Amino acid sequence: MENALRLKWQTQSLVGEGKEPQTWINGEQARAAGALGDIPVIVLSAGIQDMEEDPKLDHNHVLKVELQHQLAALSPRGVQRIVNSGHRMHFDSPASVVAAIQEVLEMVRNPGPQ
Repeated sequence: MENALRLKWQTQSLVGEGKEPQTWINGEQARAAGALGDIPVIVLSAGIQDMEEDPKLDHNHVLKVELQHQLAALSPRGVQRIVNSGHRMHFDSPASVVAAIQEVLEMVRNPGPQ
């Protein structure tokens, strides 16, 4: 955790974070994209509501989880995983994030029958 905090507070991390669009903007962009085709998608959803909810969703954790489920459904190979963490799951449950990345890589390398 200590190394992660050091990385977070580096100047380039803070500058990059400031350039990111708000989460609700990313969600609107994803919904506007329509179907994602046959690509592997794993959506990790926070299983613990914390106070960093998007103001546009009016602190509605259940709605956020449902919208994330809909995002995963944009691909026939999409799945949603509920992670025992809050918003910052890369700190709370880094193993879940790594496992999801590895699983997507495996699905790309071995797509199975077409």
